[in-house]
Formats: sequence, structure tokens, C-alpha cells
Amino acid sequence: MRKKSTGRSLHSQRAGLAAATALLAGLSAPAPALAQDAARGKALYETHCLTCHYERIHKRDPSRSLVRTLPQLRVEVARRAELTKRRFSVEDLEDIAEYLNQSHYRFGLGPTGARELIYGGELMSAAEREAYRRDLAGAPDAAAEGQVRRQHRERLRQRAHQRGVELSEPAGTLRK
Repeated sequence: MRKKSTGRSLHSQRAGLAAATALLAGLSAPAPALAQDAARGKALYETHCLTCHYERIHKRDPSRSLVRTLPQLRVEVARRAELTKRRFSVEDLEDIAEYLNQSHYRFGLGPTGARELIYGGELMSAAEREAYRRDLAGAPDAAAEGQVRRQHRERLRQRAHQRGVELSEPAGTLRK
């Protein structure tokens, strides 16, 4: 069985693959500096993505999904964008990923839909974030809550140092 020709040269395909790989590497890391615009992402998604698949693909059984984290969602958005033959900017891809995350996947979003801001949250597993939330909620007073926060920050600073990454304050939070 022969593959159908795409009409692209092997050199063109390799160049596209190299560009996509570089883009994917950048998108798989957290991107706190980019202000994602979910409304713009929705418009881009409806204009360019719905021509190939319906939105219900994002509602399938999670066990059949390739997407289990926000970085994986970013990677899949970038991979699928390559198939459209349209040049998307990093901001376009981030906006589409933000729209899909808010509307379907909800990684890192609380029940109200607001992005949850936890210091070092990108280095924590879902179970660790949940345990941290429980510890904060179970603190009997402000002093105990402060102790939970200080211990959390120290643990995450050590983890970041071990992994060779720098942590920054989540945007829009007040330090206590």
C-alpha cells in the first residue's frame, strides 16, 4: 500500500518537521509570559481547526486522548496546526490552547474557571496540588496557613534548584 503524495518535496517536509519540532519544544514548557486570549483562540479554532474535525473530539473518553496535561495540549495544538498548512504564530497557538483548556480540558483551572495560581505549581503533580489545597484549607488559623505556605515555597525552591529552573511569582497574586 503506497502513501498518497502530499506534493511537498522531501526537503520541504524535513524543514517543516524541524520547524515544528523547535516550536513544540518551546510550547511544551510553561508559558507564563504570554497572555493567552481564549476568545481570540476560539475564533482561530472555529476558523481553522473545525475544517478538519468537530469539537466533539475534545469530549471523548479521556483514556483515549493524547492530551493529559496542559503542556501536552500545547504540543497537540502545534502538531495539528502544522496540518492546516497555515503559518500560526506562537501567540495564535497559545490562544487556541487556552481556549481548548478553558472550554474542554480545564488543566489548572478551579471550579469557577479562574486559573489557579500556586507558587511552583508547574513543578507539582495533580496529587501534590490537591494535597497543598487540603493543607491550606485545614489550617486552623492564619499563622498555620502561613506556615503551610512557607514550607511549600521552600520545598518548591529546592525542587526548582535540583531541576535547574527558576521560579517566579504567579502573576496577579499577593505575597503573604
